[in-house]
Amino acid sequence: MCFLLYMRNLYFYLFVLFIYSCNGIEDKLDKEAPLSILPLILHEGEEAVVNAIADSIDLKSDTLFFRIHIFMQDLSNRVGYVKIKNGKGVFTIPKGAACLKGQFYTLEDREERTYTRFIYDSKTNKEVINAYQLNTSEKKMKKELTNHPNNLAIYAQYLRRQHEDVYLGKTSDSIFYMEAKKYLSIVEQQANTEKASDMYALIVVNNYAKEYDKAEALLLEMIKKHSNSNFFIEAYNSYWIWSKMYRENPEKTEVFIDSLDTYIAKNIPYSPIGITNSLAPIKKKYYTDKVIAQNIEFFLKNVDSSNIAQKAFLINALTKSNQVNKAKVEAQKYMNSVNNEEYQHFSISQKGKMEGFAKKGTQLGFAYQLLAEVSQAEKDYTQAITYLDSAYMSYQKDRQNNFIKNPITEALNLKASIQKKINQHDEALKTYETLYQETKDDRVLDSIKILFKETQQEKGFESYAKSLKEKVENKNNKPKKLATDFSIKDMSGYEIKLSEWKGRVVVLNFWANYCLPCAKEIPLLNKLWRETQTKDIIFLAVTKDTPLVVQRFAQRQKEMFSFSVLPNAKELSDVYDVNLVPTQIVINKKGEIVHRETGFGGNIDKLKQVVLEELAK
Repeated sequence: MCFLLYMRNLYFYLFVLFIYSCNGIEDKLDKEAPLSILPLILHEGEEAVVNAIADSIDLKSDTLFFRIHIFMQDLSNRVGYVKIKNGKGVFTIPKGAACLKGQFYTLEDREERTYTRFIYDSKTNKEVINAYQLNTSEKKMKKELTNHPNNLAIYAQYLRRQHEDVYLGKTSDSIFYMEAKKYLSIVEQQANTEKASDMYALIVVNNYAKEYDKAEALLLEMIKKHSNSNFFIEAYNSYWIWSKMYRENPEKTEVFIDSLDTYIAKNIPYSPIGITNSLAPIKKKYYTDKVIAQNIEFFLKNVDSSNIAQKAFLINALTKSNQVNKAKVEAQKYMNSVNNEEYQHFSISQKGKMEGFAKKGTQLGFAYQLLAEVSQAEKDYTQAITYLDSAYMSYQKDRQNNFIKNPITEALNLKASIQKKINQHDEALKTYETLYQETKDDRVLDSIKILFKETQQEKGFESYAKSLKEKVENKNNKPKKLATDFSIKDMSGYEIKLSEWKGRVVVLNFWANYCLPCAKEIPLLNKLWRETQTKDIIFLAVTKDTPLVVQRFAQRQKEMFSFSVLPNAKELSDVYDVNLVPTQIVINKKGEIVHRETGFGGNIDKLKQVVLEELAK
């Protein structure tokens, strides 16, 4: 189940990155999007023609599509695709649309450019209410207020854009907070609580102004008046995410959300948010089996066939709700869609970029793993194990995938648990051995210890664990790679050269200001730094961010790095092939790379172990 959540979250973050990359396109529309590709004027409910032109993408491809992302006036959005035939494609603009963004792509590659059009009102020939784009600049806000002065949601959307600048270190928290307070007074004076969009504006702006109690009271009012509106879902999510990140007592947010989820489950389980919550693993505890079954039926009828993450979400819900026959049918459809490469319509990627994610081996692994879960629910354990073996082999094809470690861990853990259930303890032990070789994670040893205890062989565990560790270490005892030398200035302007630190252990911590796990890791890294201050070691916090961004990041942190920060370090990240943060690299006293670890799982125990071992040499 966790790998599905992982997959779903990953798609979400990729979606956010796609949207953020489109920032500012609307202001450059006439310069960047040739008018022959899309009509300049688009109206709700009308057909539109997209034209593929010679300089857009390879027109010779038999699999040329146009991906359409439509932002709706109610804050929802829709994604679809159009097959291009003879250089043209036709689609219908749905009613309630506000903005359209699109890209050409084939099943092998996608174009870099994004083409944007705003939707116009056929009667007034003005843009329809356009505050509902994910990002609203000050210029767009003023234009919107000229066309639609009563559209208070524009303030919420503008602050949402401004908050991105805070998050990325482009502006300060204090300036943003003052703006939020200013716009809050305007919204409070003009808001009509009978309008869902006004309620949304009130909640979001109160939230940004750190008036959390008011935001909660308004959410309780809104859920009774506008529970079926997508504005409520957006207000709910905005409150939850923002207050959980920035509130001094985030546990208050959790208590409130828990009470809100209970109310939704009891009173409006068939509302849009009720349907979504009832199928989410962490929210299902609030719902009865009858409600879940009915919501699954609705979901079955309305699932987006091109959205592979949504399909996986549905299959998981069916399996966990004991609707195994339906789950089996949908899982087989999922496998067919992967074999036909339909997943490319949802997770299109550009050749040479994001290569690790959208490849077929990974997608096949997900499909086999879903089938394994269905077989497990059917108690066909032999078939489940066979599917998991196929999943593992499929994942092996994408070894360069930066995200592959998590699904491999899920697949092997599930396989071992099934083997234990059917008393195949020797086979389960072999599976755990494979998992340990893959992850070098001591939590696997904990699972093995439990297995030894269950088979009454606990006394033999210590010698077994020691032998397994030595076996894995010897297998990986390849010639160590020398660390590439570098010379870079820290925040104070002092030049740091790696070559000058030979004879000392060097810890490189690659991080970014937008990375929440990076921030959570800081206190632990500082503690390790303090514990080793008397030793021959240097810690360096490496980031691509500018010095100004680093300073603003430090201002909003309760604890900043105690050791040197190296800003503007894109070249250094490229040299060490760091694409994800946080990433830790340890260089030994001989200048060899002895440890590399990506991600933060709540502790830095492995890093600490490596550092202490290297210092002792």
